[in-house]
Amino acid sequence: YSSIVVHELGHGVDHYLVGIVGGGYSEGFGDALAQLVLRSPCMAADLLQTGQCGRNGAKKQPWTKVPEICDRYGEIEVHCAGETYAGFTWELIQQLLRFYGDPDAAYREAARMILGAAAANPASIPDAVRLSFLVDDRDGDLRNGTTHYAQLAAAAEALALPYPRKLKSQPALKPVPKPELRRRLKPRARPRAPAPIPKRECSASDILRDAPGC
Repeated sequence: YSSIVVHELGHGVDHYLVGIVGGGYSEGFGDALAQLVLRSPCMAADLLQTGQCGRNGAKKQPWTKVPEICDRYGEIEVHCAGETYAGFTWELIQQLLRFYGDPDAAYREAARMILGAAAANPASIPDAVRLSFLVDDRDGDLRNGTTHYAQLAAAAEALALPYPRKLKSQPALKPVPKPELRRRLKPRARPRAPAPIPKRECSASDILRDAPGC
């Protein structure tokens, strides 16, 4: 049951990074982390039935169908919704495998994008997908694409997830001075303490009028 252990670790990572904001994303991220570590789409193998996966990342559950498929008495069941993000991650891995032809390179790049998005604390599954594009971007402008734009876009389309659209026949654009991802990850600067006033020999009149350094 190693996939379950890694999945729960994913919740710990999500909680550590400011806190769990979206339950569906957090469940999907747990499955995605298990895929990246174990290199398998199968979650909780043999748990419910011998030879069967409890959840399967290779199953392409469209995001547009989540409200219908995952409805439980008027509420979206988070484990069910998370299967769409797990599906996006697994499809991204498959796209990268076809692109690189090298499993190590494919999993390394997938991990960079998925974990990079997690570090920005996504509010939802679509937000996590969008942040993956930002992580993969090199110049701060998504309008001219990213390093693995074709693979990310194909994965998003396979799961009917929204994603940033690239402008067609767009020339190289000037980079945005402060990309959104960097703003979200940049820690707040601590205010600097005022420089100490050097001590000096003070006369009685200095002390009475509270002169600086006395």
